[in-house]
Amino acid sequence: MINVLRFFCFFIINICLSISCNNRSRQNENYSDTLYILHAGSFSVPLQWIKDSFQNHYPYIKICAEACGSKQCIRNIIDLQRKCDVFISADKKLIDSMLVPHYADSSYFLMSNEMVIAYNNQSKYAQNITKKNWYQILSKDDVCLTFSDPSSDPCGARVLSVITLSIDYYKEPMLYKKILGKDNIIIRSKEVDVLTLLDLNEADYTIIYKSVAIQHQLNYISLPDSINLSNFKLADWYKQHFIQYKQSDGTIKRERIEPIEYGYTNLKTSKHSESVKKFLRFMRSTPVKSILEKTGHKL
Repeated sequence: MINVLRFFCFFIINICLSISCNNRSRQNENYSDTLYILHAGSFSVPLQWIKDSFQNHYPYIKICAEACGSKQCIRNIIDLQRKCDVFISADKKLIDSMLVPHYADSSYFLMSNEMVIAYNNQSKYAQNITKKNWYQILSKDDVCLTFSDPSSDPCGARVLSVITLSIDYYKEPMLYKKILGKDNIIIRSKEVDVLTLLDLNEADYTIIYKSVAIQHQLNYISLPDSINLSNFKLADWYKQHFIQYKQSDGTIKRERIEPIEYGYTNLKTSKHSESVKKFLRFMRSTPVKSILEKTGHKL
């Protein structure tokens, strides 16, 4: 029953947060301006809090927010020319490499995060998994792991990073194949689909951001800094390692592993410069920092 209620609440929240303002040509008569924000799915909950707080200060500015994987957001901006004033990415370097300088002038650091092993009470071996044996549990043939698609979502690429770093950290050369080479791995394009599988007990575990596990009241196992991608002092260690995955066009992408950095930017095509300036200034404010900390992020 708890899982059903949590899934229902989660479903309703994401319906609200993913609204892209279908009637964009109409604006509520109480608003004088509208900001369109595309953002990483993992930022949905804090953005709702930020949106509410911002509109308390600027009630005449309406915010329309749409969530999907950060890489998909960028494709929507570039390929589909989706209306967007501000983009919030789970990976700052995506902004730097794909949007700057043609679509945006620069990017801004927002926060960090860390990767954890998340599960619920019905997950196989939920009573046995620990910080010391999590990789052995995930290697079991009857355990189903789910995560987001690395080609559309940075979180999916970071799952591969965690496993890759774990090979050296635990001195388990076959770990990648043991965990990711099984037939029952489930990969979904969006984080919401991954969490749904977990809530419906169609998957046992996922590797996901700590903030998301906290926000959705999941059980989770914390990982050592050497593999959880949260410690900037270990950046040199992370960067010694690489991951590979197939992109949507069939080509193989090779990426250096780096610490988690969320970032945001304003788009050059925005026609709401004054409202954008107010929002960007608000994103650097104390209330936003407080919201990020309360929702499980690292500043």
